Amino acid sequence: MSEKTTTDKRAKFEELAVARTKRVIKGIRILGGMGGKARYNYEFSQADVEKIAATIRREVDILAEKMIAPGRQLDIEFDLK
Repeated sequence: MSEKTTTDKRAKFEELAVARTKRVIKGIRILGGMGGKARYNYEFSQADVEKIAATIRREVDILAEKMIAPGRQLDIEFDLK
């Protein structure tokens, strides 16, 4: 029974991790869409871009720290199969 529970937990993790990661990537791409040709529809500076990128990097670092905190699984894999 314990093995089934572990398998169920893994399956749920994979389901949620894939969906949430895709949602984050989509959000980042939408944000990035404000650049390129669309850049002329907005006014922003290099400092604005650097602040956004630094904030996203910081959040990713916090995510990694939370997921490998003591007592948590260290071998976290992500696969889009």
